[in-house]
Amino acid sequence: MELFGLFLALAVIIFVASKWHEIIYALLLGIAIIIVFSSMPISLVISTFTDVAFSPSIISLTIIVLLITLFSSVMYKTLLFDKLLKSLIGLLKSIHVLVAAIPAIVGLLAVPGGSIMSAPFVDQLGNRINMPAHHKSAANTFYRHILLFFNPLAPMLIVIADLSTLGFLPIMKFHLIPVIVTLIIGHIVLKRLCPHESREPDISTNHSFTTSLKNVLYAGLPLMVAIVLALAFNVNFIISLAIAITLTIIFDFTGDRILKISDIKPIFIKGINWKLGLSVFIIMVFGEFIKASGAIPILAQIITDSNMSLLLILLLSSVIVGIASGHPIVGAAILYPIFLPLVGDSVAYLSLIFTGMMLGYMVSPVHLCLIVSNEYFKTNYLGINKLLFPLQALLTLVAIAVAILLY
Repeated sequence: MELFGLFLALAVIIFVASKWHEIIYALLLGIAIIIVFSSMPISLVISTFTDVAFSPSIISLTIIVLLITLFSSVMYKTLLFDKLLKSLIGLLKSIHVLVAAIPAIVGLLAVPGGSIMSAPFVDQLGNRINMPAHHKSAANTFYRHILLFFNPLAPMLIVIADLSTLGFLPIMKFHLIPVIVTLIIGHIVLKRLCPHESREPDISTNHSFTTSLKNVLYAGLPLMVAIVLALAFNVNFIISLAIAITLTIIFDFTGDRILKISDIKPIFIKGINWKLGLSVFIIMVFGEFIKASGAIPILAQIITDSNMSLLLILLLSSVIVGIASGHPIVGAAILYPIFLPLVGDSVAYLSLIFTGMMLGYMVSPVHLCLIVSNEYFKTNYLGINKLLFPLQALLTLVAIAVAILLY
């Protein structure tokens, strides 16, 4: 019953979110289904909700997402965002490359739901190559996570490296060929789907490399300050974002003077996407109820007890647990202890668990980045997966080929 409730909840979330574009109501309905089918007592329901509501990490995450939306609004309002975008186009000369590069770079920040930070860039760049909304959301989500296989600062890779006993380098090395092949094919597909770059007169690509670089450094300084403070100096991301927002306003007051003092209060109120913040909070509540239901460990045990080949069991369980949990760290904590006694120190098998979880996680209807990206681009689950699923599936297939041929 716990498993039936979990998969019914996921199906209902996909249906409601795709049909009516109301992810908050879909998640609340999913929570109700999980509570009913797992027969949770009222005391457990209350304690599970209060654990999330008063969790410092979840409160912090919600504030971070709200501040990111405010930062984007301030960058837009002061036109610093437009300056940065034009300078980046002048620097790299390719909108298609930037659509991939910006989410990947921002993805180095291990912030759940961080795809909202790169979404405004992908949105504006996508407009210049006539990119549909669902393709923008898919590209933003996919490229945001592509460097997770190589980022030693990402909590997910840290947990997996520790649980697998391999460390970082073997897992990174294994995924090098699958990621490179997928990036090349993904770039070709993107150029085929959206071949026409805009030639609007306001896009200047005639600046010298030095001039474009200077403009990028100036217009992008607030964003770079936020990233560097968080990554290099381990500054709390809320503080980093507050500094970045303040810098953006100071730049405007000492430069173009687009903002007036009277504009500050309205932009701090209207510039925040409160609905998105609520969506983030509700998805975290949903995740806690999945854990409390006990469905995922049951699912993992059923798969591992089945009479299938080890490779098939490993891949199937990794993908399904990734979909059900919506978070690879949860999946790693469940799967690696189960499979370690079976596969030992096999780089191929232990890396494929990671690859399979990423496939499930990326297309999971409760994947936070996917949800916030879809909310930003006003698209739905089925639309985004027309591009997202084939790209992630391609990466998985190449990884399987690497495992068979090289290991």
